[in-house]
Amino acid sequence: MQILKRVKSKLNARVVFPCAAALIALVLIVLVCIFAGNATNMRNEYAMARNSLGEDLYRNLRLFTRSYDGVTLAGADVEGSILPSMRDYYLAAVTLDDAIATAYGQRYLLLDETTREAITNAFEAFDDAFAQGRSTGDAVSNMSACVQGVDQLLNTRYDAETRLLPA
Repeated sequence: MQILKRVKSKLNARVVFPCAAALIALVLIVLVCIFAGNATNMRNEYAMARNSLGEDLYRNLRLFTRSYDGVTLAGADVEGSILPSMRDYYLAAVTLDDAIATAYGQRYLLLDETTREAITNAFEAFDDAFAQGRSTGDAVSNMSACVQGVDQLLNTRYDAETRLLPA
């Protein structure tokens, strides 16, 4: 007859609880790393989207200012060509500026109300001068000041890679 020996279980509370705690800690560390990586990726995606919108805003405002360059040239079609293209670029820029400010906060708003009002008034001065057959000298002065202000904004609020900087 063979004697059966009872095998003592080496798994007791002093061994199981620390192992379980270590396993739970390891799982939590891995989850934190995964979530931190995902958060970083999302921040990078948001920054890329903001930069893309900012580049489009920059391009439209740069084209707005460059369209104005020919206003003082003799024979320039100010009413039929230059001002309509400027309006198109300006409206696109305002739309993008509003979208950026809504999505990323007011710190990224480029065209404040004062600038927008000045540009609108300059366009209206041209419209009034053309409608009444008057000289566009005052309108040219107003728009020149607006274009210089926009150029200055572009130079101060964008970095070398045309990324929009917060105010």
